Amino acid sequence: MRGDWIHDWVQVEMAYRAGERPAPVVRERPAAHPWKTLWAALFPPRRAAVRHP
Repeated sequence: MRGDWIHDWVQVEMAYRAGERPAPVVRERPAAHPWKTLWAALFPPRRAAVRHP
């Protein structure tokens, strides 16, 4: 260890941050609009056909 406190503090901080990260919390949530996929499957989008003379 060196004599200056900032170096010691940085070393401790880096060692702390290099530790294991906690597992992320996975929260399951329902689909926002489940009817949209059903609607799209039942009624495929119709593209407006351009009529040329």
